[in-house]
Amino acid sequence: MLKKISFFVLLIVAIPFSGCEVKNTDTTSLKISLEKQVGNTNVFDYRYTDFHFTSNYRKHPRFYAHLKGSYKKIPVFDTALISQSITDNRRFWYMLLKKGFSKDSILAKRLEGVNTDSLGFDIEVDNALTLVTGIKNGQQLVIVDVNKNYSFDADEVQVFPKGFSENPEQDSIFFNSLPLIDYNYEIYALKKMDTYKRKAIIYPFKNHDYTFSYFGDSLNKKLHVMGKLKDYWQGELQVSNKKYNVLCQGFNKEYLQILIKPDSVKLDQKDYIKNKKFEYAIRDTFSLSNSKFVIDSFTLSSSELILRKLNLEHQYFGFRQGETIKDLELMDLKGKTFTISESKQDSKYILLDFWGTWCPPCLETTPLLQEIHMKYSKNLKIISLAYDNSSEEVFSYTTENSMVWPQAFIERIGDPNSIVQKLRIDYFPTFLLLDEKLRIVNRSIGIEGLREIDAYLTKKL
Repeated sequence: MLKKISFFVLLIVAIPFSGCEVKNTDTTSLKISLEKQVGNTNVFDYRYTDFHFTSNYRKHPRFYAHLKGSYKKIPVFDTALISQSITDNRRFWYMLLKKGFSKDSILAKRLEGVNTDSLGFDIEVDNALTLVTGIKNGQQLVIVDVNKNYSFDADEVQVFPKGFSENPEQDSIFFNSLPLIDYNYEIYALKKMDTYKRKAIIYPFKNHDYTFSYFGDSLNKKLHVMGKLKDYWQGELQVSNKKYNVLCQGFNKEYLQILIKPDSVKLDQKDYIKNKKFEYAIRDTFSLSNSKFVIDSFTLSSSELILRKLNLEHQYFGFRQGETIKDLELMDLKGKTFTISESKQDSKYILLDFWGTWCPPCLETTPLLQEIHMKYSKNLKIISLAYDNSSEEVFSYTTENSMVWPQAFIERIGDPNSIVQKLRIDYFPTFLLLDEKLRIVNRSIGIEGLREIDAYLTKKL
């Protein structure tokens, strides 16, 4: 399995990447009308479709007692929990502290420096979906309070087969027949309330990666329930007589995954990672049919994606295949800085290898990297960039494994200005093959991606 920067993000903030340097640009707005669709959402990154239900029975027992006492007609199970999915955790923490449900100093520290007035934390926002789940006769049952009336008596009881929560999608027939529920919630931002009316499925999954966060909490793990959005927005865009399909997915109008692909290309329905070459976010600058655009905004009320066409006076830099990257400054394992072009020398290609000693799939690629270095040393320069906690550990590993090509170190502290963020490295290992002009000719992930680059180099060299 490829290693991701993080398994779960509690509060997601969109960080714009400046894909170009702009000066005195003329812009033309372009509105793309989108329509709501319901269907297979596996083409999207799971971080934009999946949400989790957590019970606070242990972490915030006073709040849990209050929540439980607010509900009427809670079914009797052998083992049961009331769990919630909350779209704005900081607002939830603020409520816990303000209403005296918690005196957790960690929560108080998380809210330090947060301007709760400007964020409207005292405004009531409907941002929670509540369910009760339990075991009865060996089967797990789930009841969602869809209409949010603090009662489960009128809601559908979903019964899941024994063993289903071990690996839900393995029982594909049952999984694909799960009923859709209405998932409605509000997001308050910039002094404006947006209401989202979504469609989702709900199902138990005790072996999901997220349940590792339930360390020492076997009941939350055993009864873990998750949801998946099954609706998304879709539209079309035409640039220079070339048609593109546009698909949008996400939990709010800022945190969106936007896929823009040529009409002739089909998205992979099983592996969303392969679709990331078509991925964009709000405020991204990108190129289509030799024209440059910036994604300005998504308008929820009219379901429109707003683009602005740019006339650039400076060179355009990006992070996708086919785009040119900046000649970024790196730091070696001894703290000395160098640039990508300084390492290039007379090589025709440069291979950037993003990895870490903490990442088993990265270590798996070491023998193949050694082989590639040996085969193409005259025309290829490898630069390994370790996103890691300790340069000493990286030095020890690279020395023991004879990784004799240039090594760079990036401290694993989540710096928004690091090369990892600028080049949108979400998975490890990631490989970027550059030509002499620092144009990305291949962007791949994992050992299969490295084999693909090896085959490309064999043809070219």
